[in-house]
Amino acid sequence: MDSSSVLIVEDDKAIRGLVRKVLESHGLHVKEAETADDGVAQLAGVGLVLLDLTLVGKNGKVFLKALKNLGLDLPVVIMSGADPESRKDLREFRISYWLKKPFEMEELVAVTGRAMKAARSITTIRTASSGLDRCIWNLTRLLAQ
Repeated sequence: MDSSSVLIVEDDKAIRGLVRKVLESHGLHVKEAETADDGVAQLAGVGLVLLDLTLVGKNGKVFLKALKNLGLDLPVVIMSGADPESRKDLREFRISYWLKKPFEMEELVAVTGRAMKAARSITTIRTASSGLDRCIWNLTRLLAQ
């Protein structure tokens, strides 16, 4: 996972372009998708997803289900003007943060930074855990000889 790669899944071209410009100005690599299907197709190398829930066609929840079905545990920041009550329908997914539209660009940068930092920490923990699992397995094999 490239921890500086962000995928914006947003059907509003103006919002998508503005978010991209702001994030790129902070040194992040950004991919864009207008639809849920296009977003799923662009997931390779992504470390964080910024997602609009009310996409035209298949909505953001469909995108989240695809992430889950693919076994991808990516942090997701929801960017939506949707009623906060809709959060109840998303409890099964890994939603890192919620940006209520309209949001300030400073808030976007802060939330994106926090979500990416958390994602890097989780990756580090998983890597360390995987290494520990290998050590235990090797030690078990040696002791069994």
